[in-house]
Amino acid sequence: MIFHQRGELLKVPVHLLVVSLEGFPVSPVVFSGSFQDLSRNRRFRKEFKQEGGIGMVILGIDPGVVSTGYGVLKIKGRQIEMIDYGTIKVDSKGEFPSRLAGVYKRLEEICACYQPDAMALEDVFFNRNTRTALAVGHMRGVIMLAAVHSGLEVYTYTPLQIKQAITGYGRAGKEQVRRMLKIILKLPELPRPDHAADALAAALCHHYLQQYQDRVTLGEGR
Repeated sequence: MIFHQRGELLKVPVHLLVVSLEGFPVSPVVFSGSFQDLSRNRRFRKEFKQEGGIGMVILGIDPGVVSTGYGVLKIKGRQIEMIDYGTIKVDSKGEFPSRLAGVYKRLEEICACYQPDAMALEDVFFNRNTRTALAVGHMRGVIMLAAVHSGLEVYTYTPLQIKQAITGYGRAGKEQVRRMLKIILKLPELPRPDHAADALAAALCHHYLQQYQDRVTLGEGR
C-alpha cells in the first residue's frame, strides 16, 4: 500500500496494516449528514456509472478525538459535485479503543457505500497538548486502516496546503475557507460543523493538486 504525504510516496508494508477490529466493542456513534439515508446512497455508484462519463469520487477526512468529519465529492470532467458531508461522533465517555472501533466501522460503511477512488486526509498538528496529539494520531491510524481495507490510496495534506488550494492564501481563516467551499461547490449554505467543512476542503484540495500534477505530467510528456 502506498501513502502519499505532502508530495512524497511512503511505502508501507501491507502486512503491517492488515489487522481486524471485528468483534471489538464498538462505541455508540452518531452521524450527521445524508449518509444516514442508506436506501438512496446505495444506488449512488450504480447511477454514477450509468451516467456514462469517466470520473472519480474523493473522500475527504478530518480526524478528531470525538468528532471526525467526512466529505464526499464526485468529479466528472470539469464538474465538481458535493455528494455528502457530515461528522462521525463517538461517545466521549466510552473507552478509547471502542471509540476507535466505532469510527473504523462507520468509515468502512461510508467507503462501501460511495466506493471512493481516493482518500484525502488532513494532517493535524498540536504544539502543546501532547495527550490530544497522541489520541488524534491513533484516530488517524484507524482511518488509514479503514482506507487500506477498502482498497484506497491515502493522500495527506497540511492545513496550509489545503487553505492555499481553496482560497489562494495559506493563512486563510476557517470562515474564508467555508465561503469559498460554498461558492465552488454551489452549496445552499456554509458547510458546518468545522470538521465536516475541513473534510470537504481536504477532498477539494486533493482534486486541485491532482489536476495540477496531471497537467505537469502531460507537459513533461510532450
